[in-house]
Amino acid sequence: MTFNSYVSHKSQLLRRFSIRQGPVKNGFNLIELMIVVSITGMLSAVSIPQYQNVKDKADANIKISEAIGFARECAVFQIDADPVATTVQNPGGTAVTCGGGTPSQQTILSRAFTAKSGKSYSCLGETITGGIIGGGTESKARITVSESGVMSCLFTIENPPVYPPSGTFNG
Repeated sequence: MTFNSYVSHKSQLLRRFSIRQGPVKNGFNLIELMIVVSITGMLSAVSIPQYQNVKDKADANIKISEAIGFARECAVFQIDADPVATTVQNPGGTAVTCGGGTPSQQTILSRAFTAKSGKSYSCLGETITGGIIGGGTESKARITVSESGVMSCLFTIENPPVYPPSGTFNG
C-alpha cells in the first residue's frame, strides 16, 4: 500500500464517519447550563438582600420626611400665631392642632418603621442606628415644634419586644 492510497483510504473512512454522525449539533451542553444557573443563583443571593435593605431604609426616610413636612406646616402656624386653629392630620395618625392665637409646643410622630441593624436614619440633625436586640421593633421620629416654631427631633421605640420571664418556657 502506497502512501497516496493510504491517505485516500483514510479520507474515505473519515467521510463515512461524518455521514453516519449526521450534521454537527450546535447548542449548550448540560454542564454549561448548570454553570450559568449557579452563577445566576449566586448573584441573586447577594443582590436581593442588598435591594431589600435599601428599599426598607428608603421607606423609613420617606416616613420621616412626611412627618417633617407636617411639622414645618405646624411651625408656620406657630410663628404666625394664626387666630384660627388648624388641625393637621400627621402621618403618625394623631391629629395635632397648630396655631390658634396662643402658640404652644406641639409634637408630631412619623409613621412607624423598623430600624434595620447597622443602618443609620437621620431627622433634623439627630441620628439613630438600628441594631436593637430582638429586632423587629417599631421606631418613630418624634418631631417637636416649639412655641417659637423651632423644630427638634428625637427617635423613639414604640413597641419594644416582650420577652417571657427568664426560666419559663411553654413549648
